[in-house]
Amino acid sequence: YARAIEGARMAEQMRLAGLIQRKMIPVTAPHIPGIDIATTYIPCFDVGGDFYDFQKIGRHRIAIAIADVMGKGIPAALMMSGFRSAVRAYSDFEQNGMNILDFINKINRMICSECTNGEFITFFYAVIDTREKTIVYCNCGHEPTILLRRGHVIDLEKGGMVLGVDPNAEYEIGTFPLEAGDCLLFYTDGLIDAAN
Repeated sequence: YARAIEGARMAEQMRLAGLIQRKMIPVTAPHIPGIDIATTYIPCFDVGGDFYDFQKIGRHRIAIAIADVMGKGIPAALMMSGFRSAVRAYSDFEQNGMNILDFINKINRMICSECTNGEFITFFYAVIDTREKTIVYCNCGHEPTILLRRGHVIDLEKGGMVLGVDPNAEYEIGTFPLEAGDCLLFYTDGLIDAAN
């Protein structure tokens, strides 16, 4: 009976942790003229290491971040929370005279100082400019964002290795022109690992 009570208490704590974590995931995306954005977040457990976020940059640009912390449960959720905070803290990099590559390098060095015992984070960061009709991105070991254009599939793969392994890792920034009717699919491995 005591074990059953303890199990129920732990289940309730996990449920509450899951509710708190979901508050870190945007319910809606910012409105940017020229693009439509839809999102969904369905965690495997109450808590986990996946996250996405948006940041509006002026009237015509939006930054999109999506990441997956290695592992599941409470440890991954705690690391995700810290990583999300770092991304938000460093995301004003343009105001500090930096570019996306500087931002990625800074985030990687910070994560390297936090990760131990084979921990790492996959990360895809992109800035979509509706006036210039471009996407500028860096894929840090994450599943490539897919660009669907007139029946063709284009993987956005430029970037480098996962974050948190090598503080001196080198990353590449990709730039791709966008056209009316393009569809971008950002996702984590939960989508491709899902059964059925």
